[in-house]
Amino acid sequence: MLVRGRRARRVGLVEVPPHERGPIARQFPTQVPMGASIFVRNGVVPDKRPESFERAARGIPLFRVVPL
Repeated sequence: MLVRGRRARRVGLVEVPPHERGPIARQFPTQVPMGASIFVRNGVVPDKRPESFERAARGIPLFRVVPL
């Protein structure tokens, strides 16, 4: 369930195939800089550069949110 304010919507998650994750992961440090720091602190990526996230993308599970 995805909730925003008083509105709720049923959603599902679909895993993004590994070969499609690179371009999506590359956007993450730009769009969510605070979240990117957590990946660096936990050793998932060496730094917050978009290229680092793109290289690590195959090992990072990514999911698409789809309406049900």
